[in-house]
Amino acid sequence: MIAMALIIVLPSVFRRRTLSGMMDLAEAAIESSGEDYNVYVPIRNCLGRDEKGKNQTEIGRGFCLALERHLKQVPEDARARILLAASALN
Repeated sequence: MIAMALIIVLPSVFRRRTLSGMMDLAEAAIESSGEDYNVYVPIRNCLGRDEKGKNQTEIGRGFCLALERHLKQVPEDARARILLAASALN
């Protein structure tokens, strides 16, 4: 549920906020989502506009860790495996 709200809200919020404001919103979303890796997808999409790449790297590490934790619990999750493989390529 949180991930779907972020998919809708984050792109429009990003257009109106600075990068630091976006990172504050992203950190709050990650903290409130717990172990749900789905929250990282829209955040990473929005941070793709970050020229420095520092924030993208930090979020990417957290995303990979969340995917690995999830795959330990649900090893047959094909979507999580695909997302982890794609993250490794970046």
